[in-house]
Amino acid sequence: MQFSRASQLLFELRSLLSGYPGFVFQPNPAPDLGGVPVFVHHTIDPVRFEAQLEFLCRNQIETLSPSGFAAALDGDALPTRPAVLLTVDDGRSSFWRYGYPLLKKYDCRATVFVIPGRVPGGEGARPTLQDVWDGHRDADSVRALDPEDQTLCSWAELEQMYRSGLVAVESHTLFHREVFTAPRILDFVDDHTPHTSYNSPMTAYLNREDVGRPFERSTYLGLPLMPSAPLLAGKPALKLPPELLQTCRGFYEQNVGRPAGPGTDWKAQLRRQLASDRRFRTPPELQSPEEAFGAARDDLLEAKTMIEERLGPEAGQTLCLPYATGSDLAVRAAREAGVRSCFWGVRFGKRINRPGDDPYYRVRIKSDFIERLPGRGRRSLAAVYGSKIRRRLEGESVY
Repeated sequence: MQFSRASQLLFELRSLLSGYPGFVFQPNPAPDLGGVPVFVHHTIDPVRFEAQLEFLCRNQIETLSPSGFAAALDGDALPTRPAVLLTVDDGRSSFWRYGYPLLKKYDCRATVFVIPGRVPGGEGARPTLQDVWDGHRDADSVRALDPEDQTLCSWAELEQMYRSGLVAVESHTLFHREVFTAPRILDFVDDHTPHTSYNSPMTAYLNREDVGRPFERSTYLGLPLMPSAPLLAGKPALKLPPELLQTCRGFYEQNVGRPAGPGTDWKAQLRRQLASDRRFRTPPELQSPEEAFGAARDDLLEAKTMIEERLGPEAGQTLCLPYATGSDLAVRAAREAGVRSCFWGVRFGKRINRPGDDPYYRVRIKSDFIERLPGRGRRSLAAVYGSKIRRRLEGESVY
């Protein structure tokens, strides 16, 4: 999903007014937060992450596990001091390289939401910041392992973190998948189509047979890209006819894939060919509501099962909604798949997670606001937003 800077700005403004907990905007918040805030990270910047952990430790703010978080909100074991839940989406390699060593250094806990259908299986554990501290590696070589943070933690890395007791491994759905929702061709896959292991418009083409397979752009060259939405947004997916995909792929291979291809107008040529083909004049069917529900439920159940089989029965029991986008269908599917709770993003009108709240509607805010918690070294709101704006101007994605 793509987000314009204007839409990001409007969302931030609305969040501040009706979505963020009081400590974010209050000049002198009370130590009692009235609930447990949950913070979300994506790529781990070691300098920023260490500053956040230092702040939490300096102010004796407890970092909870998912089970401790659930117990606190169920009223079974209320924390005796301020507490938070730190979450990390996607399981990008920076969490292994930087996040995990820093958690060990400060004896803090975090929860990583992984995409099990995309987690590499045969790779071992890569060097980390710990190797830099121990003198076995230099910092540049650890960064060079994945400078753009486009790969995911391997199962070997996830297993090591999980066994430490500091990292909980939970579900971010099987593929972090989107689905095509309208029959209007926006583009065709080419060498410039955005693509990472955790975010790509091509995920609409993934199915259960793709679990564990390399996710490469070359597999999808020439295929159409249409308006899409996250799988758990609750919108029925298009049923694209195989003939359409075969025609597009065949055109690409016969024309564009050869050295003497038609050049930059191949997409226009393909559009004309599709428009003149009688087979494609009738729009593709949409899934029925029952089919959409079944697809969501099966995705969540397989993701949960994969994590459990790899790590143990207590792993994979909670769900983080990709792009913080969900629906009633998503909650029903999660319940039927045996998922215990769902984590969203900001939900307007619900500022913090309180005892007695519905566990399928947990709210989260960005990690930028950790240092707005009450305590020594608290940053000003202007400084927090100044850093956010600077990073956006430098090209950092909202996700």
